[in-house]
Amino acid sequence: PEAAYRRILETAVAMVPGAEAGTLMARQGEAFVFRATQGFDLEALQGVEFSLSQQQAWHGDLERWERGLPRVRSSAIAEASLASGFTEGQVRDAQVREIQANLHLPIRYGGEVLALLNLDNLHDPLAFDQDSLRTAQLFAPVVATLLHNLHYRQRLEEAALTDVLTGLSNRRAFDRRLGEELERARRYAYPLSLLVMDLSGFKAINDRLGHEQGDRALQAVAQALRQQRRNGDSLYRWGGDEFAAILPHANLEGAVAAGARYHRAIGALEVGGMRLGVNIGASCFPTDAEDSESLLRLADNRMYQAKSRGMPLSAE
Repeated sequence: PEAAYRRILETAVAMVPGAEAGTLMARQGEAFVFRATQGFDLEALQGVEFSLSQQQAWHGDLERWERGLPRVRSSAIAEASLASGFTEGQVRDAQVREIQANLHLPIRYGGEVLALLNLDNLHDPLAFDQDSLRTAQLFAPVVATLLHNLHYRQRLEEAALTDVLTGLSNRRAFDRRLGEELERARRYAYPLSLLVMDLSGFKAINDRLGHEQGDRALQAVAQALRQQRRNGDSLYRWGGDEFAAILPHANLEGAVAAGARYHRAIGALEVGGMRLGVNIGASCFPTDAEDSESLLRLADNRMYQAKSRGMPLSAE
């Protein structure tokens, strides 16, 4: 899929008059994430996402959005993005202030926007004209069919990487993502932290209240973790009552702060009059370990240390 996204974007930049750079964003639930870039750093955009409502506001014409028609913006682009609900961080990370002209095309299939094609000119505010709009509009149906097929394949893959009960990614997804994130952290020389979490009080809920209430407890924990998740971090259910989080750009101090948030959120949960708790182990690349196996082993050991000492979190 990544190679296909790249080829679609390259072809669009080559075909549409005025385009010299661009991005392709794919839909992921109710958000859009970057899948391909030309003229921008894709690695720097990993973890940056925009909501459906933000992108509809950025397009600026709901009727054209619903019809999958392109829109051109050629002045005050950063200001317009902020007015659309983008945060200052999103504007900075997506390098919006470098763009002089933008052609925004929602790619629709079967009544749903599957992806967003942004074609940019970094020098000329008047780069896009009616020929640009017509070419983009002709380009859209072919891309929509291709993206629909890719989207279907991705949904099948996501199902295999998702825990059915909680909706979080599963252990298989964790193993894959940790290797990818560690390689990225090593290449760009930034810290990467890991949290391993084990619930306390869960067995008592299962034994006293039954498995149905136990399932509800796990779902409540997953929701509490999502609410505390920092943008760019990823959450996982390993199975049973164990969870994990991967925290790019977080040093050990940042991991401890994130662990404290998760501990408070889980500690506030009550199921059938019974409270939950959690023990957390943290580790950090490169200060603690250089490879994924050592990083995971250390976080796991620290989690057991926290458990044996009656502590909420251990990072040493």
